[in-house]
Amino acid sequence: MVLSARILDRDRAVLAVLPGAFDARYTRRPLSATEVSVSVPRDSPGLEHAVRGNLLEVWRGPTIEASGRLELRDVSGGIITLTAYTEEILLKDSRLPAAYGAVFSGMDAADVIRACLDGWAVARIKSASEWADTTGTSKTTAVDAGGGTLWLARDGDGKYERNGYAYYRFTAASIPNFKSWDRIRWASDYPADGLVYTTIQYRFGTSGTWLPNVTWPSDGDPSQTLTGERGVLPDEQGLSLGGATNSILEVRCNLYSDDQDSQEEGETGTSGTSPRFYALEVVARTTGLVTVGSIPASTGVTMQAVNADATTAFDVIRDACEQAKLDFQVLQGQLSAAEAFGPSLVNVVNLVTSEGRAALDEPSTIEVLTYGGEPVSFGGEFVTVEVPT
Repeated sequence: MVLSARILDRDRAVLAVLPGAFDARYTRRPLSATEVSVSVPRDSPGLEHAVRGNLLEVWRGPTIEASGRLELRDVSGGIITLTAYTEEILLKDSRLPAAYGAVFSGMDAADVIRACLDGWAVARIKSASEWADTTGTSKTTAVDAGGGTLWLARDGDGKYERNGYAYYRFTAASIPNFKSWDRIRWASDYPADGLVYTTIQYRFGTSGTWLPNVTWPSDGDPSQTLTGERGVLPDEQGLSLGGATNSILEVRCNLYSDDQDSQEEGETGTSGTSPRFYALEVVARTTGLVTVGSIPASTGVTMQAVNADATTAFDVIRDACEQAKLDFQVLQGQLSAAEAFGPSLVNVVNLVTSEGRAALDEPSTIEVLTYGGEPVSFGGEFVTVEVPT
């Protein structure tokens, strides 16, 4: 069938169809991004689009054979050779937030694969100037110590206030290609003695109830029983926002102290103790370059020990496929996962000896392969493999 090449822009609009393509080269390897190349005559109409094109597709008649991100254009000689890497490479452009593996731990491998197709965007508050730039605050102060921290303010007697808060606004409009809110992560003091503690709350929009609700303990209950989001692995798993798409997210940092009697080093009086917030991070999901193709609803394999510390979506998907014994492929912007890809050769492959008898039981007798009638050398043993084309 006639071979052709197509050049597409970033939005997958076709810029040019180049007929008369030849010498297409593509060898697929599982769980890899591999090279695709094709040659076209120098005078091919529309070839000027190769300069600004982003994607390359190779078609044989009405069937696409390979697609990839256009990387090289060899214009030497009388022909033009276009080289791309298969679209799995697009997943290497999407980098996960640091220490994100806890989010995927315990998920089915198929759900992890789907989750990695969208991108991530992180908004972080860490420096003293960022902590000071609040949307609203009460009895807190930003301190330029340890890279920047949020503390309780002191009262008129120089003692730390018993409680205070500061909240910060994040907007979907400030995040390119915003799709949804993913989670809130933070690092703060929460020592075992329970004398100081912190919680996180949030709301969508600029008014209304802060979630989750805080319930104060009954008289005599230790302060550790305060209900709020202190978090399990708050700096890794954090607080899930469930994929909400609201345009405004406000996050409130609450600080509490039951200690106004301890003495800080160098003090003559007592001021008590303040908890500290060291970092606040909001993670959003963004629209990815790759969408869902054919992915199993589930694999029955639960992901364990996921390495997702500022790695790429490609690495995590490869890990998920290895654990679930799957392969994956990206074609025309869609990712599919399956046990194997390519046409099945069941009932179309015929193994015979060089004398025309059925293949011998021992593989040590294999010598010659033929593909479409053409002999292929195979290491000094004899059998013929006939594959109808």
